[in-house]
Amino acid sequence: MRAINAATFIGKPTHSPLFHRGARYFLSLQWGDEYLTLSLAPRWVSEIDCKKPINQLLSVGSVQIARTLRKQLIADSVVDSSLVEQLANDIVQELTMHKQSVKYVLGLKQMKILDEFIDANIDQPLSVLHMAEVMHISAGHFSRVFKASVGVSPFDYVIQRRLAYARKCLLYPANDLSAIAFSSGFASHAHMTMAFKKYLGLTPSELRV
Repeated sequence: MRAINAATFIGKPTHSPLFHRGARYFLSLQWGDEYLTLSLAPRWVSEIDCKKPINQLLSVGSVQIARTLRKQLIADSVVDSSLVEQLANDIVQELTMHKQSVKYVLGLKQMKILDEFIDANIDQPLSVLHMAEVMHISAGHFSRVFKASVGVSPFDYVIQRRLAYARKCLLYPANDLSAIAFSSGFASHAHMTMAFKKYLGLTPSELRV
């Protein structure tokens, strides 16, 4: 699938059409009428080569993220913005892989600067765009360099630092779990619990016992 300017598009399961901002189109789905629309920030769009085919772009992990977001939307619960960020990042990485190869890795000094930035803003939303600005490189290139340097995505790394901070807070019984979640940068107590179970295999309450 290539970037589309036509008025009509026939959608297929797990396919990822890319439309230019402001394009007029009609989406027809033969297998149902559910779809997730992501609007990428201008900085992301500037890195995308719209000539690259993106049919069946989403990885298995990205499809799982999309399904989790769907459940949150259907349940009318707080949507985890970090999942949206990760999904958008996965898509952009696929669309920019050919642009810049990883020719270096982040050094200890750079990682120290990044860690200090994350820790100082641990209670705030932390996007790849924010971290790339700290490193003074493009967002797409930063994601690839970071993974080559650390072995995990920026998203996973931030979650791990949030969990580390939350675990320190759990040492104090007087700290309320919801307050810990917000101070650690999670959208809710439920969001923090989901992250604990995914990365550590236990809930915050189980770790606190």
